[in-house]
Amino acid sequence: MMSFLNTSRMGDLSQRENRYLSFSNRLASRNAAHYRIPSQEDVQNHDDIDSFDPPATTGFHLTPGDAQNLLAYAFNEIHRDGMTGLWKNSPYLSWWGRRYADGAVVEECYIGHACLASQLRGSKQYGITCTALSGRTPCGWDDFSTDATANQPSGKWVGEAEYDADHFVCNPGQHCRRARLFSTFCRVVYAPPSGFAAVKFDVDLDGKMFYPCPRGR
Repeated sequence: MMSFLNTSRMGDLSQRENRYLSFSNRLASRNAAHYRIPSQEDVQNHDDIDSFDPPATTGFHLTPGDAQNLLAYAFNEIHRDGMTGLWKNSPYLSWWGRRYADGAVVEECYIGHACLASQLRGSKQYGITCTALSGRTPCGWDDFSTDATANQPSGKWVGEAEYDADHFVCNPGQHCRRARLFSTFCRVVYAPPSGFAAVKFDVDLDGKMFYPCPRGR
């Protein structure tokens, strides 16, 4: 499903701060939800959530508030259609997104030292200051896995993927520096009570490599 935006009557978008883009994306999201194939697509994840980052390069003067408005709409539509909605790859709004999303997908947070709220504590971007997990605006992914709700009393699911192309996390059984050992990766990301499902993939996601924690099989 493709969505096209007719700009013939829009005039000068720069003067209107490009809020038409939000409307177009909302329609595209709604179309994607309504035209899904139920047997194949019962989960949607929203990637590139941090499209406002940094605002000067987007061309649309987007703000975190614009992203929040669109994402709230999109996740509500997903749930209205009976699907699961997952957050993906944007820690700076995760403290807010957990109230809408059912879980999260994150890539390469282990190599980037950005899996946990404690690792991002004190970071500041666009008026957001990342706090500790117990604070108002935690930015890690354990803010999802510790977010117990009536439907998810043990916390929300988080899936973390590392890729062979990064040449960092070693394959199971390989000898390498402690931080790069597959067992260390699993101990840090998977094993804690608030840990995540964790896996190493081939970057092409073609099934040639699949090493899930804790043992790689």
